[in-house]
Amino acid sequence: DLTPNGGLATAGAPFDVTFTGAKPEVVTVPVRGFIQSRVEPSRRFLSVSGFLKWTPMSQTVYLSHATPFRILGVDCPDWLSAASAPLARPEGKPGPAIQKVVLSLDPAKLPAAILLTRIRIRTDLPEAPQVFLLVFDDRQPAGQ
Repeated sequence: DLTPNGGLATAGAPFDVTFTGAKPEVVTVPVRGFIQSRVEPSRRFLSVSGFLKWTPMSQTVYLSHATPFRILGVDCPDWLSAASAPLARPEGKPGPAIQKVVLSLDPAKLPAAILLTRIRIRTDLPEAPQVFLLVFDDRQPAGQ
């Protein structure tokens, strides 16, 4: 019973397989699986240097789902801001619903070092109310 709630998760559990024949035999088989969100972001990991190398200092993430959905909000630290908008599909063209999220960095508010930071994107989908992105700090400390 594992629900990723918009994150990545792995699950594993053993189960017994019974072979029948001349001599019945029970073998325990380990099984591992990968669980992914019902709303898929184009990327889950963002780097600080990825923001710093662009003007403006922003990165774009696209979220897709089989049915139309809305983004209700984006929770991020004060050194990031977010704007979202749906992407329009060409008339009569089937395909997933796509939302665009642009995250912009304010270098004046960026701390000298950050820990792994989680961004939460809230949606109106009951089966996927939130999607998480991670921002990691890959800048080199001064003097290195």
